Amino acid sequence: MEKFLQNPSQKNTYELMDDPTVEFSFDDEYDGMILRLYRSFKLQDHLTLYLDIDQLKHLVAYLKLYIGKLNKKAKEIQTMYENGFLQGD
Repeated sequence: MEKFLQNPSQKNTYELMDDPTVEFSFDDEYDGMILRLYRSFKLQDHLTLYLDIDQLKHLVAYLKLYIGKLNKKAKEIQTMYENGFLQGD
């Protein structure tokens, strides 16, 4: 995701190696990320989420917080608290 934010002119589709029911695409025409979550292995049974650049930045920051690459005092995380995206401890 960070590479896409640095260079949004790329267009790629990825699937998780250990979970084929998750697919995400970076699309420069949409100017964001398309996330598809499949409920089963049937292609028509899925949820599609469209994330714009700002939402993608928040998702990257949240995932970094989740895996411990950022702490709650980081600027990106504080901005998410101030904007109401994160609440509590």
